[in-house]
Amino acid sequence: MNRIYLTIPVLTLLFASCGEAEAESSTVEQQDEGVEVTNNMEHYVREDGAEVFAMTDGKEMIIQSIDGATCDGQKFNEVIDESSVIDVDTLVQRRGDSLVFTTYPTFDGIRKEVVLVNELVEGDVHSEGFNFTYQGVLGQLESWVVFAKGFEQDKTILIDKYSGKQTELVGMPIVSPDKRFVLVGNADQEVGYTENHLSLYKWDWDANQMELLVKAPLDQMGWAPYEVVWTDDYHFTIKQGRFNEETYAIDYSCAEVTIE
Repeated sequence: MNRIYLTIPVLTLLFASCGEAEAESSTVEQQDEGVEVTNNMEHYVREDGAEVFAMTDGKEMIIQSIDGATCDGQKFNEVIDESSVIDVDTLVQRRGDSLVFTTYPTFDGIRKEVVLVNELVEGDVHSEGFNFTYQGVLGQLESWVVFAKGFEQDKTILIDKYSGKQTELVGMPIVSPDKRFVLVGNADQEVGYTENHLSLYKWDWDANQMELLVKAPLDQMGWAPYEVVWTDDYHFTIKQGRFNEETYAIDYSCAEVTIE
């Protein structure tokens, strides 16, 4: 069997100087495998208080607060016990410190193995490895979901059940009813090891990859998404959290999000 091992993307910052040293603004952008990334983002606040984010396809993501609403739903940051799901799929195995995924066979009968090896050294502040926990199947996208925990960082990995291709995200993916959109959010307001964001992707079935439509950088806006409920293909409600510096607790509220 062919084996595919997890590689951690490395961000490289390139500085060029000629003649006198001048300060220049630079943008460093991470390109995860299977995700098309853009950093074009326009944001404004309407007179009614709604936050509006421009999307790359010409549409807008509009976030409007809802007073007195209840918006408990699926949690973005919930990590489940691996033992409750790993025996459900015979193509997924735990072998000691490794998670092993066997892809569906190709037309010529070839299968691949994707092997993720636990390499986090607990208590070592210099450890760059991750420990991997299987989270089940994202059936809408025919992908396995893995939570990767590192030192003061974590991420989610989607593994395509046919190709073995890996897509890295910050937060758990939640798919729209029509399977057209993938919503990813993350909340880390108390500690701040990972970014607070709300990102909307489009799933390209032909290319078998996710395309980023908009990413709301919520570290700049003072709130983070905790739970979500898709109400239809173009609307969802989110539970927003704001860190209260006086009580050192999270104050929750609700918002309705429209894609139009």
